[in-house]
Amino acid sequence: MAMQALLRRAPRLAMRARRAAPFATFDESGQQQPTKNANETFVRTPFIGDGYFNDEMGELFEYTVQVGDSVAADDTVAVVDTHKASVDIRTPVAGTVSRLLSTPGDKMWEIQPILTLISDVPSSSPRVKMKK
Repeated sequence: MAMQALLRRAPRLAMRARRAAPFATFDESGQQQPTKNANETFVRTPFIGDGYFNDEMGELFEYTVQVGDSVAADDTVAVVDTHKASVDIRTPVAGTVSRLLSTPGDKMWEIQPILTLISDVPSSSPRVKMKK
């Protein structure tokens, strides 16, 4: 009887153990967190969160903006090539690009800051909000 109960729980226990693996986030990469001024907002790579990435997310393919460019909310500012697709990195708020924090070809992790914007509207989330 106890053995049957254990066998019924085995798939759930295995799933729970699989979820415990660390994500490939910027915090797990061991790199130093860049600093920002009070009026700057980080633009970050998205958090995929499916456990697929166990090292880096991919590499920075290109920036589509330069320092000093004005951008609107939800504009594409960079492209990251992952193992399966290219991911557009979008801005969470409107502003002016103040610094590029990486160079094309650098390894990227999930939620890694890639540039800073000077904006009057502070971002409450590192992710881009969906259009309404």
